[in-house]
Amino acid sequence: GGKVVYSGLKSEINEDFIVSKMIRQTDDSLEAKVEKNEFSITDIWQLLGKSNTSESGTTMLEIKDLNAKKLNGVSLSVKAGEIVGIIGNPDSGVRELPLVLGGDEKITGGEYYVDSNLMPTNLTPRMCYQAGVNVLPCDRPLRGGIMSCTVTENVLMPNLMQFWNKPGLEKDTLEKSSEVFDIQPRNSTQILFGKLSGGNQQKAIMAKWLSTCPKVFVLDDPTYGVDPASRIKIFSAMRDAAANNIALIVFSTEPEQLAGLCSRVIVLCQGKVSAELRQSDGSLSRNSIAKWCYT
Repeated sequence: GGKVVYSGLKSEINEDFIVSKMIRQTDDSLEAKVEKNEFSITDIWQLLGKSNTSESGTTMLEIKDLNAKKLNGVSLSVKAGEIVGIIGNPDSGVRELPLVLGGDEKITGGEYYVDSNLMPTNLTPRMCYQAGVNVLPCDRPLRGGIMSCTVTENVLMPNLMQFWNKPGLEKDTLEKSSEVFDIQPRNSTQILFGKLSGGNQQKAIMAKWLSTCPKVFVLDDPTYGVDPASRIKIFSAMRDAAANNIALIVFSTEPEQLAGLCSRVIVLCQGKVSAELRQSDGSLSRNSIAKWCYT
């Protein structure tokens, strides 16, 4: 719930002080308490005969002067092995951009490239998936997973053809997915997806999409409704994916989250890029992100 973080005279505060008090303070002690994951997404890829051939530093996604609902000429690019954050106020286009990247929102102008290939303007989610772009949506109950199906059915869905008449491979993939993403309880494979906690649902969705070895993984508010321990596992999985040359784009409303994860953060305002903050030049911090978004 909300709480008062400061009360004092107007003469004693300035803009930077206000921004710093708007940001939730992190508790680093929890991370030390969460068991470090000794497994990697590559363990799942190895079972399924997949490997990421993208070279680190290669541009995997690029949009140029993109126009769509609430987007008015957005240009940005993301490289293999990079985690790029995107943030903005609700009317900035930050809610529409992940839908555009996933083929759920119509492109009305500009260009969209995946691995140097120009995408058609009449994009569909299937076209994006086939091009190597997977999206973890913000609306988990409606678009993230199928609540009335089992955890098994949700996790294995994109790779179903590979498991035809191969129960051993199916069993091994489920076990490895549970290990890599710490899906709890471990015997949850036949439980309905809707019965899992929010954090375990999100980890199962990540297992589903990252098991396909995408070129680009778009995460829209991935820690919404997720417990702190699961958050840390999700961050760990994102870093693991980047280390294995997947290009990641993460949309978040939490400046401190983006400052801790990303090499770059792009701020949207009125449908355009208004700022790009980088770790490399020292301009990226939770305060600088919040200042660009909230002032």
